[in-house]
Amino acid sequence: MGNSRLAAVDGLRGVAIFMVIYQHVYAGPIRRGFLETTGGFAYVVGNAWMGVGLFFILSGFVLALPFAEGKRSLSDRDDFKAFYSRRFARLMPLFVFMAFVGYAFTVKRGNPETGSLLLTLSTLSMFTKHQFFPTINGPFWSLAVEIWFSVLCPFILLKMMKGGPIKIAAFIAAIALLVRLVGTQVVFENNQVNPVKDFLVARMDDFALGMVIAILYARGRLPKLSDGHSLVGVCAILIAAILWDFQGSLPSFAAALFNLPLQVGVALVLIAALSEAPATKSLLTTRPLRLAGAMCFSLYCWHSMLIGPGISDHPFSLKSNMIFWTCLIVLASFTYRFIEFPKVPLRALFLMPDRGTKQQPDADARRTREAAE
Repeated sequence: MGNSRLAAVDGLRGVAIFMVIYQHVYAGPIRRGFLETTGGFAYVVGNAWMGVGLFFILSGFVLALPFAEGKRSLSDRDDFKAFYSRRFARLMPLFVFMAFVGYAFTVKRGNPETGSLLLTLSTLSMFTKHQFFPTINGPFWSLAVEIWFSVLCPFILLKMMKGGPIKIAAFIAAIALLVRLVGTQVVFENNQVNPVKDFLVARMDDFALGMVIAILYARGRLPKLSDGHSLVGVCAILIAAILWDFQGSLPSFAAALFNLPLQVGVALVLIAALSEAPATKSLLTTRPLRLAGAMCFSLYCWHSMLIGPGISDHPFSLKSNMIFWTCLIVLASFTYRFIEFPKVPLRALFLMPDRGTKQQPDADARRTREAAE
């Protein structure tokens, strides 16, 4: 995979993290502003939480790609141990650190959430109703899903590599859809995410889609898509957002289907990026977007804990935004440097050198492999 293609995946991660931050900080006030000024419904502007689905698809892609390209294998027990060791080293140090940071916030508020901490650290929060969004850090629900997917990933990948990846993915998608259909009948305080409809099994089709794209790409079987296809993909994502806006007017079971246009849209954009469509490539490989994508894990872990009264009450105040974004960037940079990649040179982490060039230092190349997994 060439440098620009890996860079584009970083760029898509950057899009995903900005979507999530926008959702948690700005979407509510913007929607209220639309309603107050127009008296109508504020379509699309409040559904950027779909960036989490983009993260899941990209996770499936980057985990499957080295195996699909033959750079790694799953032929024996040692290969499995190596896979789990890499995933543990990639996910758990920051996950555990930030869980305790979140717990410290609850202690500071005078309401220590010890139960939430234990459920989060064990990832058993995913199997509960009231801690599905952990009190110590709500967005950790998706990290629990990510960790459990990492456990299952090698087995799914083996099935896809030995059999037909599309057939296996279709089977997974059918099961995921069935679970989401059941989830639409479960009442939960958040009508967009609930502990059944967003349970690991219900979101496995996101990961499976990314894995299929990686395998077909490695086998040279992906179609060559253009910027026009990428634009169609963006429109499909917007259709998914509009469907969520209209969910109250549709049968409850319809919500189980809203993830499908999102998946189609993300697949089109990702395949266009892999095809090096000029405009798609140019947009997704900008260095600020790539850096945000490389730092997305740290940004994701910190952002919700920094949403205090200042930014919540005055989301468009210059002072509030300066404080929020400065704290977020500084803290995320700290954990990105010293917890995620403590041994990688600063140049590789923050200057985003081109990947895969002959001049690229060994440490930079190692960081590339680690970040991709």
